[in-house]
Amino acid sequence: MSQQTISRLNGNCQGSTQLKYQSQILTSPDSLKSVYINMILRRVGQYRSRNTNEFLIKCNSNIAEKIAEELVIENADGSVQRKLTAALGLSERLQNYYVVANPVSFSPDNRYLIVRLDVFDGLNKSWVNHIILDTLNNYSVLAFSNCNGFESNSYLGFISSSEVVFACENTSEPGPIEVVDLTKRSRQKISTNSNSKELLKILDQVRSYGLVSAEFVIVNEQQFPPR
Repeated sequence: MSQQTISRLNGNCQGSTQLKYQSQILTSPDSLKSVYINMILRRVGQYRSRNTNEFLIKCNSNIAEKIAEELVIENADGSVQRKLTAALGLSERLQNYYVVANPVSFSPDNRYLIVRLDVFDGLNKSWVNHIILDTLNNYSVLAFSNCNGFESNSYLGFISSSEVVFACENTSEPGPIEVVDLTKRSRQKISTNSNSKELLKILDQVRSYGLVSAEFVIVNEQQFPPR
């Protein structure tokens, strides 16, 4: 899905292509709120941009223009909160990249929200990261760079209301899992080279929470002439 979304940015290479998408909608375990992300991505063409089949973004060279993002929280009482100003911090952290963001899980007590980020550099490099939001503190970002020192990571699940587990990944070799304790603000890496009792116990405990109530959708696509 993410690669298909990014490939939609191809078009008139010397012009620009803009996509607006709405992420999947995730409803909390207590059914009191649903969250999703509205995002605008734009590929800006250059005078010398040409179509090439070598990369995911076939128009090269290209510029990923600043991300416009909106986190939307729909409450069961009908009220709606909109976090308009760099809610996820992506404009600063991933300014020159194309990002597809989706909420994937709440914690079992509904407090923490995990958002998956599929990140593309406009060539052939891509990776996955996750951010953790605290819903009780204005949806502030608690953690952004999980599995520091590794190329990518996968969300595995929660093992308690405040402990979340990620699999650290490199293309050349398997990595450890990382247990993030959101109360202590600590991280523990556990090797996957051997099936230790600790590893097997954690993998047996991981769970995800929340219900996907609507799927990811591209809202509109626009083409712009060369600047």
